[in-house]
Amino acid sequence: MFFDKLESKVIVMRKFTFTVFLFGYVFYLNADLVVMRSGHYLKVDRYLLKGDKIELYLKSGGSIVVPVLKVERIVDDYRDTNPVKVIDFDLDFRESELPLGVPYEEEIVSTARKYGISAKFVAAIIEIESSFNPSAISPKGAIGLMQVMPATAERFGVPSSYLLDVRWNLEAGVRYLRYLRKLFGDSVIEILASYNAGEGNVLRYRGVPPFQETKRYVDMIIYKLSDRER
Repeated sequence: MFFDKLESKVIVMRKFTFTVFLFGYVFYLNADLVVMRSGHYLKVDRYLLKGDKIELYLKSGGSIVVPVLKVERIVDDYRDTNPVKVIDFDLDFRESELPLGVPYEEEIVSTARKYGISAKFVAAIIEIESSFNPSAISPKGAIGLMQVMPATAERFGVPSSYLLDVRWNLEAGVRYLRYLRKLFGDSVIEILASYNAGEGNVLRYRGVPPFQETKRYVDMIIYKLSDRER
């Protein structure tokens, strides 16, 4: 699995996580909310990646070990009451928005066209998620251009072992965006919040969840979209 050599390969995309290397394992210390693929939520103090498994240290005490493929999301559980920005943006794929002038444009446009999602929208997500780095692996286990979690890839028919491949990563990420659009319509902020924190959290809070990480994420992409529209 991709975690076996995480120490040498990892490119940290989340800058505020405190990392400790100990006896060949990787500890991440933070206040986090773990969203399981089953839909259950767990509050943890820290987590430890062990090959294709992850040990979760529960706030209530004790720990559990689960397969990485059962973890849908890990979200920083810091709360923020500030409202997010709102934008009126057409999520449909449009030939008029081309060219994008970004790395991997051919692959991005091809996949966005295939699923009817704005290529500019996809490119803005990629810029914030990985800065167009197809080898990026986050401390939380998200992989590649669109920082897709292995469990999410498997949900949408893409083997997690393929996620470092640009085209397969885009397939997984854009398929997920298409699903989110069917779920939330043209609500850009709810789609973005779901991409970051999981659609379960957005449904649970009936809108953008009050997580500082998620609100910052939505605001950053809204800013990129607004800037690209000028």
